[in-house]
Amino acid sequence: MDKGNEDGMVPSIRLLQDAVEECSKIVIVDCNYKDTTGDDTTSCSSKKVKSTSEDDTPSKASAPTSFSLFDMMDAQKGAFSLPPRVMAYQVLETYEREQKSGKSIEDGKSTTLELLEKADDMEDLSPDSESWEEIRTILYNGLINISNNIDEASRYLEVHISLHEKCRNNNALISQLWGLAQNMIGSLLHFSNQFEEEKTGISSDSSKHAMDLCWDITLAILNVLSKMAIDYVMSAVGNELEIERMVLGICLILSNDYLACIMGMIEPKSGFLEIWSRFVDPKKFMSIIQVSGLGGIVLKRCESLGRNDSSKSICKMIQSTEIEIDSTLLADMEHSNFLQSLSILRTILFRCGGSREIVSLVHDQFTSDIIASCASFVLDKGVASTNDVQAILKKTVTESNEGKHLEASTTFDDMKAVVRKPFHTELKMKKDNDNDLELLCTQTIQLLG
Repeated sequence: MDKGNEDGMVPSIRLLQDAVEECSKIVIVDCNYKDTTGDDTTSCSSKKVKSTSEDDTPSKASAPTSFSLFDMMDAQKGAFSLPPRVMAYQVLETYEREQKSGKSIEDGKSTTLELLEKADDMEDLSPDSESWEEIRTILYNGLINISNNIDEASRYLEVHISLHEKCRNNNALISQLWGLAQNMIGSLLHFSNQFEEEKTGISSDSSKHAMDLCWDITLAILNVLSKMAIDYVMSAVGNELEIERMVLGICLILSNDYLACIMGMIEPKSGFLEIWSRFVDPKKFMSIIQVSGLGGIVLKRCESLGRNDSSKSICKMIQSTEIEIDSTLLADMEHSNFLQSLSILRTILFRCGGSREIVSLVHDQFTSDIIASCASFVLDKGVASTNDVQAILKKTVTESNEGKHLEASTTFDDMKAVVRKPFHTELKMKKDNDNDLELLCTQTIQLLG
């Protein structure tokens, strides 16, 4: 038996043990050499090796260092503290206290608006459907109440925008997402009622404040509609009833001369309506046009080339002087109205396939003196619910079917000629040098035959 087997070890294992011993000697010698050169790190390592070889107890240098999270937090003096959460019950209690005390708040306590501005978690504001409905109503009332302070209403608008953004891409917050958007739609229609009630247009200070706020809300709504359309296309989620309610609100806004004029200055071709109308069944879209009266209204605006009293009132407000209206500004605004009305009419005709029913509906609205009203859509606490909207659509269609009658004096060809006329007018004017607009007119004329 060889030497490797005298110790009862397999030769390969013996060789491995010898190699480990040689490496240990080299490490110790190397550490001792570097220690003489002043290398603190290596010196510590060599000392650690020696101490473990000479004494089984670890040296003080090898003791682990401990940290206290609480000591670190105390040292930072609150740097790690989280902001206080704003709960629904806090907002509701504060709002109730303000209503009772005439909005006088105790020192050191936040107002309802301040709490809503601090809110960071939508789930905290909507622990249940009843609480959220109360919160939504508070937000809506804050948005339309400009009698005391226009700046406060503007802050409520910012809260709407901020909270709406927090609801995006979260299916658990769908109700809140639509509720906030409908608040902004309802606020515009609320102000439109105020303009119509004054009859003389935008004359009082409150109306001027309302018009200023309407511009801001309109910009916010167009931004919200764009984002929601993208989210809807990407998610392919249902929400058909909510979409129909939204499209009805959009059509009612465009039916109002004041609001349509503002939107026309911002988005003359009304691309948002074309996009959202694609989310609605054509028959249901026709019902919405019937309720809003939009078809006949835009045809009348086309006939007048966008001229109306609302444009003049808004021009006066923009100039803020009693001098004569700037003719250039007024001409631009009227032309925007015309382009907007032409685009809306084209969208209505194409979405309904240029059918006999839609042409007859637009013609009947154009020749009648019926003025669309949003009274049944805009309520004290906001816009009508989805169920109420469905009832409104069903009732209007039923009444229309019952009142239908054939007029021997007006043929279908005559109706088409009236509806086609604005598109022929634009092609003859060629004022815009817009190839897309020219194509739009040509396609619409071809659609109607």
